[in-house]
Amino acid sequence: MMAALPLAVAFSHPQQLWWLLGLLPLILLFLMKRRRRKQEVGSVMLWQALLKEDVVQSPFRVPREWLSLLLLVLALLGLGLALGGLRWGSVRQPGSLTVLVMDGGATMATREGDRTRFEVARGLAQDELEGAGDDVGVVVILAGAEPILLGDSREDPALLRRRLADAKPEPRSSDLLQAVDRALALLAEGRKGGAVATELRLVSDFAGGAPDLTALDTGGVDVKLVALGDPHSNRGIVGVFLGGRGVTKRLVVHVAANDLASGEVIVSLYRDDVLQAAREVELAAGDSKTVLFPIELEDGAEASRFRLRLSGEDALALDDEVVFGIARAPSPRILVLGEASPYLDALGRVFPGLEVVRVSSEAKLPSGTSSFDLLITTQDWTGEEPPPARRILWWGAAPAGLRPKGEALQTIVVGVERGDPVLRQVDLGDLVVLRQRRLEPPGSARVLVRTDAGPQFFAFSRQGREHFVWASRPADCNLALLPAFPLLIRNLLADRLRGLELWSFQAGEPVRFPAGLGRLLGEVDLHVTGPDGMDVRRSLEGGALWVLGERPRLGSYTAEATGDGRRVVRPFGVGLLNGRITRSQPAAAPSLEALARTTPHVALERAGATTDGRPLWRPLILLAFLLLTAEALWAHLRH
Repeated sequence: MMAALPLAVAFSHPQQLWWLLGLLPLILLFLMKRRRRKQEVGSVMLWQALLKEDVVQSPFRVPREWLSLLLLVLALLGLGLALGGLRWGSVRQPGSLTVLVMDGGATMATREGDRTRFEVARGLAQDELEGAGDDVGVVVILAGAEPILLGDSREDPALLRRRLADAKPEPRSSDLLQAVDRALALLAEGRKGGAVATELRLVSDFAGGAPDLTALDTGGVDVKLVALGDPHSNRGIVGVFLGGRGVTKRLVVHVAANDLASGEVIVSLYRDDVLQAAREVELAAGDSKTVLFPIELEDGAEASRFRLRLSGEDALALDDEVVFGIARAPSPRILVLGEASPYLDALGRVFPGLEVVRVSSEAKLPSGTSSFDLLITTQDWTGEEPPPARRILWWGAAPAGLRPKGEALQTIVVGVERGDPVLRQVDLGDLVVLRQRRLEPPGSARVLVRTDAGPQFFAFSRQGREHFVWASRPADCNLALLPAFPLLIRNLLADRLRGLELWSFQAGEPVRFPAGLGRLLGEVDLHVTGPDGMDVRRSLEGGALWVLGERPRLGSYTAEATGDGRRVVRPFGVGLLNGRITRSQPAAAPSLEALARTTPHVALERAGATTDGRPLWRPLILLAFLLLTAEALWAHLRH
C-alpha cells in the first residue's frame, strides 16, 4: 500500500487572501456604540443599566450579539479561503510536473452508483487541475487503442478543461502500457526542461490487467496507480451471425455473463422498432448461451434495420443492445473470358442462382458498369482497364505486369496455406501439375500453394480488386476434375452465394464494405450517416473497398450509394460484441498491491482517496452559505 504522506496546506491564489481584511470592518461595526435616541418615559428606574453605560467614555461597546458576529466572521473567513484556493494534501513543489493517464477503455463506462468509472476518473483529473498552482504543470493523457494527449495546463488550461469535459470512453479495450510509455517520455522531457519533481498518476479500473511496468524504464519517476471500481454482475450480447441456406436464415446470437451474474434474461428482436420475437435464456455465472431467431425479409424489401435487446439492467450497458442491418444479397454472377469449358459451364448447375456469362475475347467484355463477383480468364490480359469484377481468377493466364519466366514440368506440391479463407475445405491432396508457368508474385502477395518450382497459386490486390493467379492452364493440371474445384469457386465468391447478408461490425474493428454496397460499379457517390451527427460523403469506384476513417461509435448507421441512375441503401450497426470486455471485472486489490510492493517507485491508491493538493473551495463556499443562512434565521428568531 502507499505510504502515508505528510499533510500540508497551501493556496492556489494567495493574493486573494486580502479579502480576509474584510473581517476588520465587520468586527468594528459590532463593537461600535449605537447612537441613542430620545424617548420620554414616566420613570427612569428601569433604564439604570443603560444610564451606567453612558458614563463610559469609550466609543466602543461589548457586543451582546456574539452568535451573530461569530456566524458572520466564519462565513467571511470561508469565502476568503475559497477565493485564495485553499487545498490540502501532500502539496507539490513549485515547478513540478504531473502526467495523469486516464483509462478510456469500454469497462470505464461501468456505473458506480450515480456515476460511471470514467466520470469518477474525470472528476479526479479536474481536481488535479484545480489544485495545481501557477508553478505546477498537469498533463492529461487519455488511454485508448492509441494514447490521446488532451492537453497541458501550462500551455492552455482552458482548452485542456474543455477536452477533458468532452472525453468519452471508447467501446474497446485500452492499451495502458502504451499510454504509460507516452507519459514517461513527457516526464523525461519535463525533467530536461527543469521540472524539480515529476509524477505519473494512472487512473483505471485495471479490468484488462495492470500494465507490466517492469517492461518500461520509469527512470525513477514516482508512479501512482489509482484504482477505481467495484465488482458488478454483467451480461451482454457478444456475437451476432447469420446461419442457414437460401432466403430463410437463422440469426445466431451469443449471450455471455461474467462470474458474478447468473439467472434468467430475455433476448428480444426488433425490426424497425417493432418486436418480432423474444427468447428466455438461463445463464450460469461465467457461462454463455446461443439463441436462434428465424430471419426472413418481407417481399420487395431490399434491406431492414434490426435491433437486439437484452432485458434487465446491469452496470455495463454497452453490451445490452446491438443494432444491425440485414440485406438481400445480390445474385452472384461469374464472367468467363476464354474458350468454352464444360467445367465452368457446369458451375451454374452446381450453385443454384449463379449466373455464368461467357465471352471469347476482351473485345466482347460487358461495359464497365456491369457488376460481376468473379472473372475467370484463361487468357493473358492485354487491355488497359481492369476487368469489371471484384475478384479475378487468372487460370493459367498472367495479369498485366507479371510476365512468365519459363515453365516447369512435373512439379510437386510442397506447401498449402490451409488456413486461408480461399482454401477453406479445399483438399488438394490429389492435385497433379504437369506444367507450371514460372510467375514472380508482387511483394505484397500471399502465396497459397507452392510447388518445388515456385508459387502455384497466389493472391494480391490491385486497384481495389483481388487477383488470384493459378500458374497452370486448365489442360496442364487436374484441378477442374477434383471436388476441390467447385469448393474453390465457392470460396472465391465469398458470401455472394448466401440469400441474405448481415451488416454488423464490432466496435474497435475497422468498418469496411464495397463502396457500391455490393450492387454498383463504376463511379458512385457514397453517403454515410451515423451517431453524434456523423455525415460522410465520398465519390469512389463501386468495386473499391471503403473504410470508415474515424473511430466508430456504438449505434445505428446508414450507407447510401448512388450511381448510374440507381440507388442502394444499407442500414448497419456497430456493437460492442466483445466477450472479454463483457466478462471483465476490476483488478483484484491484492494483485495491484503486489505490483506496488515489487516495483520500485510505484504506489497504490484507491479512487476517492485524498489526491495531492485537493481543492477545498466547494465545501468552503457551501459552509459560508450555511453560516449566512443560520445567521439570518437567528436574527429572525431574535426579533
